[in-house]
Amino acid sequence: MDKHFFGRHAGEMIELLTSAAEGGLPEAQQVLSSCYFHGEGVPKDAGKAIEWTRRQADGGDVNGQIDMVRYLTLGEYMEPDIDLALHYATLAAENGRSEILAALVQDLQAEKDAAPGDQR
Repeated sequence: MDKHFFGRHAGEMIELLTSAAEGGLPEAQQVLSSCYFHGEGVPKDAGKAIEWTRRQADGGDVNGQIDMVRYLTLGEYMEPDIDLALHYATLAAENGRSEILAALVQDLQAEKDAAPGDQR
């Protein structure tokens, strides 16, 4: 997002975005999450950004679900949690993005295969 995306209307825009996001609009949740990640119109706050992404994902939006899988598997902005990542990958698969679940399972199998001393 451009550094001056909202310009002098940042307060009004954030207020409108927040209202729409609280109303469950996934596009607003995604933009608001990005605002918090980048500090655009609000102070940078990864925790709030993740919360908006989680709300987007829990509301059924596949883009939010995919983002949560990435954050949870890579440990981006939060502690890794493979069980929760599998939950969101399964939801994404149910929403037509089965390649997300397949890729996650493949990555987990590769990690298991590469683990030293864990060969049976």
